[in-house]
Amino acid sequence: MTPERFNQIVDEQKHLCNEILIDRANMYSKNNDRLWNFKVSGLHQDITPEKALRGMMDKQVVALYDYIDDIDKEGANEWFWHSRDQWLEKITDCINYLYLLRALLEDMGRF
Repeated sequence: MTPERFNQIVDEQKHLCNEILIDRANMYSKNNDRLWNFKVSGLHQDITPEKALRGMMDKQVVALYDYIDDIDKEGANEWFWHSRDQWLEKITDCINYLYLLRALLEDMGRF
């Protein structure tokens, strides 16, 4: 892969991540707090907001690992293969959870 193509992929991914974060901001925010869901989820479970985020992110990571495992399934049928859109959704969600973790760590005064 050429450096130019790689840079293009990175730019496309950053744009997609940004679109999703902005699109979902109203869905997951309350009281003008973009990290509301993680804080409330942590309270409900008596865990830190970061651990609440980890639990939500884990669903995406497990699904992504399953996609990767499906690549080389012996005798795989068509139903094992995932579309470009499905891959992008999982990759984008995983990246966005890392952005949210970064923001949460700062918001909670952890760094």
